[in-house]
Amino acid sequence: LPLVEQPATLAAEVIARVPEEWWSQITINRGSRANVQPGNPVIDRYGRVVGKVWSTTWHTAQVVLCVDPKLTVGGRIQRTGGLVLVEGGHPEKPQGLKVKPLDRHMDIEEGDVVLTSGYSRLFPSDLPLCQITSVVLDEYNMPILGFAEPLADLERLDLVYVLAWEVEAEQ
Repeated sequence: LPLVEQPATLAAEVIARVPEEWWSQITINRGSRANVQPGNPVIDRYGRVVGKVWSTTWHTAQVVLCVDPKLTVGGRIQRTGGLVLVEGGHPEKPQGLKVKPLDRHMDIEEGDVVLTSGYSRLFPSDLPLCQITSVVLDEYNMPILGFAEPLADLERLDLVYVLAWEVEAEQ
């Protein structure tokens, strides 16, 4: 079997959070001086997706959280392998996510775990992302949308890890 190279991780402390943007972004104490770059994935101590670096200064970085509507992540349902898009902007919960199936006939159930797919090139594959809390069905009883909670505890972040992941230029 080929050896899969794992991205290096850099620990960073959460040093600031604006109350009005509690569910949008955090500031960490590592920046471009530590080779942190916009687009780097950010995870918690258990490897669960927190968000991605949005901008940097010499000593700090702004991290947009996965529940922010600006961020869309390619995912896959762990149980079935079905591909989905996960984005912030839950209509009722600022800490929630929307999960959009990429196949009209996809099997999505409450309780399903969504992992990063790796296809978007924004995140390595197989990072735990969220868990489906409810599913919206169409008139034919097919899932058209799911709502989810992030697996990372975004409310109580104190230490995160920045992945040294080669960020692809967006088209």
